[in-house]
Amino acid sequence: MCLILFALQAHPNYPVVIAANRDEFIKRPAHKAHWWAYFPDVLGGIDLEAGGTWLGVTRTGRFTALTNVRDLKNINPDAPSRGELTYKFLTQQSTEDQFGGLLERRKALYNGFNILWGNLAKRELFWFSNYGQGEKRIADGVHGLSNALLDTPWYKVEEGKARLQAVLEASIQEQLSPKELTSSLLAMLQDRTRPDDSRLPDTGVGIEWERQLSSLFIHAPEREYGTRCSTVLLVDKDNNVHFTESRFTPSFEHGALDTALGQSSFTFSFVE
Repeated sequence: MCLILFALQAHPNYPVVIAANRDEFIKRPAHKAHWWAYFPDVLGGIDLEAGGTWLGVTRTGRFTALTNVRDLKNINPDAPSRGELTYKFLTQQSTEDQFGGLLERRKALYNGFNILWGNLAKRELFWFSNYGQGEKRIADGVHGLSNALLDTPWYKVEEGKARLQAVLEASIQEQLSPKELTSSLLAMLQDRTRPDDSRLPDTGVGIEWERQLSSLFIHAPEREYGTRCSTVLLVDKDNNVHFTESRFTPSFEHGALDTALGQSSFTFSFVE
């Protein structure tokens, strides 16, 4: 994932709201979100190149999602895939404390990463980065994570958090159903607005690339790169889960979005 916007205990009907975009090269193969054959309690997509995942949740409430830290000067081409960390959390029975210890022990093996993990049934989320200062429990409220540390004030994070807050407030006033709230959040995630250059970070990729990467939704077909999917996950007060994934691919001819890849939705309840 390259943008994860999320809210804990910020909505009276949905104590957990997650809206995320996965940005990736178009040619990197991936399987859409599904219940995994060998781990049937796990729901998420799979990176078919390295075998890991960018976001997933289990029937017992375990959740994890991953973003890269953008630091091209310190890339180790032989490092293991960062997606194996999320895969481990979803498929193994380590406690949250044990997983935090594993991350601390293994952080030097991987290129830069951020990882969220925890138990959504318990309303608990944690964040760790191998560019940070250890494990951190997420406080209630609205947060954003992109390719820097948690809540770093990049335009897409600050704008995303503000838009998420606005969508949540409107949904309370309008008493939106889960389907209606999901639609509002997916529309929010498709925003391609770019900020003024004065609001761009300097991550060493050059000004034009910074511009293309600055919007919530990325569309860079000339680089064969863009937002490949958007995911919305809602957990209501009764631990019913509403999970929706929309998939995209850029059109190289017309510069438009081809949404023919489709949308998948799953509804289930957490079990103990």
